[in-house]
Order: sequence, then C-alpha cells, then structure tokens
Amino acid sequence: MTSSGFISGAANLRTTVANIAERDALIASLTMGDLVPVADTGSGSPGIYQFDGTGFIDLSTVDSTLNASSTNPVENQAVFNALALKADTSSLATVATSGDYTDLTNRPANEATVALITEAGSGAIITTAERSKLGGIEAGAEINVQSDWNETNATADSFIQNKPNLDGLSVSTIGGQPVMTIVDATRGNKVLSVAEHTITWDTNEIDDDKWVRTGLSNVDEASIVLPLNATAVFASAYCVDADAKSKDVVAFVDTTSQGSIGTLAGIGPQNFTNTTLNIDINAGQRFRLKGNLTGGKIRQTIINLIFKWRA
Repeated sequence: MTSSGFISGAANLRTTVANIAERDALIASLTMGDLVPVADTGSGSPGIYQFDGTGFIDLSTVDSTLNASSTNPVENQAVFNALALKADTSSLATVATSGDYTDLTNRPANEATVALITEAGSGAIITTAERSKLGGIEAGAEINVQSDWNETNATADSFIQNKPNLDGLSVSTIGGQPVMTIVDATRGNKVLSVAEHTITWDTNEIDDDKWVRTGLSNVDEASIVLPLNATAVFASAYCVDADAKSKDVVAFVDTTSQGSIGTLAGIGPQNFTNTTLNIDINAGQRFRLKGNLTGGKIRQTIINLIFKWRA
C-alpha cells in the first residue's frame, strides 16, 4: 500500500459511514486526502481511512507501536526519530522566544559606540541631507560633463557660464604664426592682434629737430625695427620741463614723417596720451621719434608706444 501522507483537519473529514461497503461507494466523490470515518470496520470496531487518490490508507493504528517499515506516516519510526531530534522550547535560548535584543548572547563589543551614532555627524552614518543628495543623483550620472560653447540654455549641464565676449575675434596668420586678431573699426577695419607690444623711449632731453635716443643707445638716429607688420595704436609721454618749453614729438617710418603723436608743453611735470594713434610700419622698416624744429629743449622725458601686429 502507498501513502500520499496524512492530511488532518475538519475540511477534508467526510460524514461517518456505516461500513466498508459504504466507504467504497464514496470513491467517486472523494479527493486525495479526504478522511472517511467508518462505524464498523468489519470487526465491530470503528476506524478512520484516508483516500490517497486510488484507494484507502487505514489510519486506525495511529496510536499503535511505532514501526520503522510502516507506510503510515504517523506511526513511521523514521518520522518519529526525526521529530525527536528537534529541541524542546525549554532548551531554546531566551532570545528565540522573546525576540528581545538584550536577551542575545555574544553581542558586539562596540555596541555602546554604535548607540552613540547620531545624525549630528559621527561620520559613521550619513545625514538626512546627504541621503537626499545621493537620492538626487541620476542613474548613470558622470563626473565630467562635456561643455558646449554654443549652448544657450542656462539650465543645461553643458552650458558655460561667464564666457568672454569673443565677437569679432578670429585667428589670422601673421609671420607664419597663428595670431588671435580682431577687426578694428576705429582704424579703417584693420585686422590687428589682440596682443599688444610696448616700446619705451627714455631720454635725458629732446632738443629742436633732434632724434629721440632709444634705450641705452648713444646714437642719435637709433631706430626700432619690428619683425612683423604692425600698427602703432597708443602713445603716452611724460617730462619735467622747468623752462616752460613746448615740444611736439614726431614719428618717422624710415625717413617719412608720420606727423606729431603728441605735445609736451608748460612748466613743471607734463604729459600727454594719444588713444587714436594709427601709424603702420612694415616688417624691417625703421621707426623713430624726433623733436620738432622749434620750441626749445625739454628734459627727463619718457615716451611709450603700443604696437599691435597687423594681418
């Protein structure tokens, strides 16, 4: 005989039948596991059977002596032995029934330190603010964002803030080298370098119709020769004129006068600035400064000219 197991409970308990014949008559209406009490098993005593899908298992010997070879799950010795290995409630640790952490043995030695962790910031846990920040990081977020110079949406990740205004700027080739340039509308739309180059004339005096010496040169006609095409765009000068003399400072490219770049006149310290200067000089040409023909001598003079490379 095979057994599908003992299924207990009122849900599958059928009404007691009078005898074995009535039990067998119920087969068509039974499902596996149904229990059928029998008033008379044929010996004049009642019994109970379990339907296993094809026949009946006699459960009348439930309380009989255990039998290791029995197919009755209730009286099977192996099942009994397995259950005997299970611990009784009395042998379980207190925490198994209380569920209280304080009943647990071998708790971590640093639990007092763990108890001191607060959101204020022991560093062992993250704060609510930090958790919120982490929660706001998008999946697949990257550390680096590819910036886009042409991005105009200020809320876009690739938007570049505080960009310099580069309208009108371009790269030109001057002297075989790339140079950042801009079109200067105040000087006939000349394409001039953004970079500036300053040259200083420092002389003890400027006399009538005399060249202004350059640097440490002792030669009156010493000249500045630039390696690239350039345009003089700014001039400034300072002198100490105790004799109240007046002197125009005249620019020359090679031997051709470019006119006065400014006048030093009056008594005491004097100066001038010229922000509209516009004198072209080509690579290899000589650039010089000279005092005008009349007006007398002025002393302790410093003259600065700013040049820009010209495309």
